[in-house]
Amino acid sequence: MRRIPFKIIFASASTIWILAACTDSLSETLGTDSPSIVFTPQTETRTVVETPDDMKAFNVWGGYDGNNVFKATLVQKTAEAGWKYDGTRYWISGKNYNFYGVYPSETSATVEGGIIKVNGFDTAANYGEQAVDLMTAASPVMSGDDAQQVYLNFSHELCKVRFTVKAESGIPVTTVQKVILYGYTGQGNFSTETSSRWTLDGNPYTNADSPLKFDGNESLTDTHPIEGEEWLLIPQTAESLKLDFSYTQNDVQKELSLDLTSNGKVQWNAGKAYHYVVTVKSNAISFAQFVIDEWRASSTGGDIVIP
Repeated sequence: MRRIPFKIIFASASTIWILAACTDSLSETLGTDSPSIVFTPQTETRTVVETPDDMKAFNVWGGYDGNNVFKATLVQKTAEAGWKYDGTRYWISGKNYNFYGVYPSETSATVEGGIIKVNGFDTAANYGEQAVDLMTAASPVMSGDDAQQVYLNFSHELCKVRFTVKAESGIPVTTVQKVILYGYTGQGNFSTETSSRWTLDGNPYTNADSPLKFDGNESLTDTHPIEGEEWLLIPQTAESLKLDFSYTQNDVQKELSLDLTSNGKVQWNAGKAYHYVVTVKSNAISFAQFVIDEWRASSTGGDIVIP
């Protein structure tokens, strides 16, 4: 048998991690001093994961020939000993292993036959401090005879969406009452068995029930934009995505509805961020969509001017 000292290593800026394993020979008779799997220390987690330092705990599945060496095993960070889990696991010669990971550890996930599933995932409040940044990972087949490295590449299974209302200098006195994005579906089932990974469940939100909104009476100036929360949503193709905008200028009530699918369906992909920006000008309103690849590099999706 062989011991498995694991460590999480940051691999690239595209939010991929490596779960590496090195091996040393052990006798078949294991004593009380047999080594356990050890994880490297990490810093405190944040809601949205940008680097492995943001991870606090995750679950691991894995084994050989249908034997679950790990089954939803909690791996969590401790201040004293880094990454730890309960129990001790060893390689067995002649066996081929697979490993799977799901983050965060609170996710109600299952892994059977190498298929990761998360049913009933709901994004109705998936923003801010309570947001769940769902990530999954799967290793290549690993031999117990030569277990030198096991790669678990954690990837984001959700996308980020937010809106901003901003203003040019010199606009009339403007107060924003409501901004709402709707036409997307907030619930779904996840499975690595399908190429799309997500199956939507339920009807798209309407302007009456969408949670992705701003409600209030707030002054809008060139130095005080209205920033919507950053939501983590299910990747999907929206056939009728709209942004409604209610505001007053010099005490005159105005309503604006932008059809974001006027030029075709809107595609939200996992691991990307979508930022919708409305700019109030002195004589018009402009709209632009920014797609942020891998949540980092930004590119504009076009600009629409509404007189």
